[in-house]
Amino acid sequence: MKKRTTLTIALVLALTLVSCWGGGEDRLSDNNAPTPVQTQSPAPEPSPPDMDPEEQNVQSELTPTPFSIDDGQIDVAPVSVIIKGTAYQTNLERIDLRNMQLTDADIQPLAYMTNLRWLNLENNQINDISALTGLTKLTDLYLSGNPISGHVILNDVLLMYNGPGGDVVIPEGVKRIAGYAFGKVANITGVFIPDSVTGIIEEKDFPYIYNVFLGCKGLINITVSENNPIYASQDGVLFSKDKTGLILYPAGRIGDYSIPDGVKYIAGDAYGINSPFVGDGLTGVLIPESVEAFCWTPFGQCSQIMDINVSPDNGSFSSQDGVLYNKDKTRIIAYPTGRSGDFTIPDGVTDLEDYAFFNCQGLTSVVIPEGVTHLAYTVGDYVHTAFVSCANLVRVVIPRSVSKIDDGVFYDCPNIVIYSYADSEAQRFAEENQIPFVEIGS
Repeated sequence: MKKRTTLTIALVLALTLVSCWGGGEDRLSDNNAPTPVQTQSPAPEPSPPDMDPEEQNVQSELTPTPFSIDDGQIDVAPVSVIIKGTAYQTNLERIDLRNMQLTDADIQPLAYMTNLRWLNLENNQINDISALTGLTKLTDLYLSGNPISGHVILNDVLLMYNGPGGDVVIPEGVKRIAGYAFGKVANITGVFIPDSVTGIIEEKDFPYIYNVFLGCKGLINITVSENNPIYASQDGVLFSKDKTGLILYPAGRIGDYSIPDGVKYIAGDAYGINSPFVGDGLTGVLIPESVEAFCWTPFGQCSQIMDINVSPDNGSFSSQDGVLYNKDKTRIIAYPTGRSGDFTIPDGVTDLEDYAFFNCQGLTSVVIPEGVTHLAYTVGDYVHTAFVSCANLVRVVIPRSVSKIDDGVFYDCPNIVIYSYADSEAQRFAEENQIPFVEIGS
């Protein structure tokens, strides 16, 4: 790495060149611009998702951007800033500054980084974040371990809650709640959402809360102001305004839950991917006739579910012995995570939904019926498979009808033994992937 004096000279030269252009169309190449060094090791648990190092070092063309400074000495934004002796380009969208012993003065240059969306300031000595006020794109801010407490709000966005827990009232005037905003406080028991909250900041304005309360294991009640235009609550559960969408079920609740009739979709976000059910207390679910759509792994993050039952009048889904299927029972959608022992998939099933057996830690054996033709398939870099994180699954019986098995079919299932027929696709797959194989016929 260059010495600090060299970096300072480079910055002065860059500013001089930019000033000479006066906002012209020429662009400054950043091929020789200094890049950030790796920060120290991650903060102790809990910690936010790690950032891909390549994302922090993205180098793209820079265009001088108009910027106003009160003293009038600078009329354009610098192309890089110095934080604790390291140069960072001002067009970065993500920056990790954990464990750098930063003070309030050290973070002042962040005011120039107006493209910043993700910022980690954990384990520093930060008491004042007013320097970040102008960062209108910032949606993820991490400050755990710092003395800032209560609601951390910038530009009408609740970026983080760092208070004592219990029942929390989101201040009126907050318009958005950032992802993981409450994720650091496990002892939150209740949340009140005011009129002003309309969603979570993303590039597209989806009015859905995603992972806002992830980690709040004690949450039992969510209440929404009656005048909120986007959200509603019923019996402490979060819904869309018209109550056709179930958005979040409190993770701290214990026992069975009957989804209200009138709910049409079960989705924790607008993409239909993340489940609104997260927690270890939910033991059973009753799905009414009105439900038409589920997210992926609707109950996979609830480790104690024993039964998933569906109203016989539902036109899209059905259940048999507490297992969730499509209406005609040709596709298995979700197996209860809390069950243990063996399971034989019923005859007539021809497809296994992605993550149908997700986080089934007690499942030890599965028998797949004739008629199923594939167990996994790959689209791009993504493997579609039904078996994920089944640590104690030791026996899978695969029929002759299975003609396609892709790598990754038993993701995070380390103890698998495949039982199938000689010269079958299952035998080929087992041998190629060094999985124990037991022949059950020819």
